[in-house]
Amino acid sequence: MVITINRLSNIVLVIGVILLFTGGLLFYNGESFKSKAVKTKGLIVGFYQRTSSRKGSAFNNTWSPIAEYTGQNGEKKTYISHMSSNTAYYSIGDSVTVYYDKFFSEHVQIEGIDGFFGAYVFAGFGLFLILFRLIYFLIKRNEYKGVRTIHSPFRE
Repeated sequence: MVITINRLSNIVLVIGVILLFTGGLLFYNGESFKSKAVKTKGLIVGFYQRTSSRKGSAFNNTWSPIAEYTGQNGEKKTYISHMSSNTAYYSIGDSVTVYYDKFFSEHVQIEGIDGFFGAYVFAGFGLFLILFRLIYFLIKRNEYKGVRTIHSPFRE
């Protein structure tokens, strides 16, 4: 099976639309959670080290912020973010906004790092692919406009 450039560009377009849709869905879910969650103040108390199992990776160690906040019953709770990076997004002692589900206390998000990072990555990459396909389409369209049949007077 031969994949032509045109077919490949259509595949890129479909993947871009799927990624953009996924980013939008993640954004919507994050906003929906925040609208129903309890909002409180938290404090960054440390970082959890995550180690990659991939050999030869430049980023073997990443760090997830650990936030401490007060739950509904007045008890102190600790949350380790699922997002991690090799550079510090927060510093110890930073005040953060924490959202948690009052019925399912394990569902917690830190404002800025947990809620929308994945949505922005998916949507951004999807938008990049869609723009790539659009540019390819415009180039091809201009190529077709530029090709004209020339009637030579020497040809009969």
